[in-house]
Amino acid sequence: MKEEDKRVAEEILNVNYAGEYGACNLYKSQIFIAKIFHKDLLEMLFQIEKDEILHCKIFKHEMKKYNMVPCRLTWIWGVAGLMLGFATALLGKRALLLGVSAAEITAHRHLESQIHFLKNRDNDLSKVIFDVNVHEKNHSTLADEQLAEKGLSNLEKIFHETLCKICNLTMWVVTRGESKKLDKFLENNMKI
Repeated sequence: MKEEDKRVAEEILNVNYAGEYGACNLYKSQIFIAKIFHKDLLEMLFQIEKDEILHCKIFKHEMKKYNMVPCRLTWIWGVAGLMLGFATALLGKRALLLGVSAAEITAHRHLESQIHFLKNRDNDLSKVIFDVNVHEKNHSTLADEQLAEKGLSNLEKIFHETLCKICNLTMWVVTRGESKKLDKFLENNMKI
């Protein structure tokens, strides 16, 4: 693997681990509130949380292969995840589902470009990310199916887009701007 490709793979692992860490905290706080107000969502939230914990372990394991440790600012993802989880769950069932959808769609978009970039550069890591991405897509589908029962109001669409922007902003802060550079690099160097 070329040195630049190795550096990009390391950035990918940093971003992915931080994101999964934040997701674990998002679901932990949503579950806390759902136990009181949204018991009908608990089964879904527990399953998603279980998957996110597994993803964290997977990316931490992959980081060890690259002799890496998580970024020092990963804790910001944890705090952001907790805050976003509590806020969305306290705003109601639909806001909670919009939070799930936004977090998972944002993750899915990033993972898609990573998979394509890593193909033929690091096929093992590409496969790992592909497998994680299947879960992320399923998570957003679970939330989106429940939201589709009523359709989204214009306000809900704006709220969803805002949550996606918050997820991207958190990623930018944690990586000190590297996530945007990574996105641009991946976009310019895709081999599809």
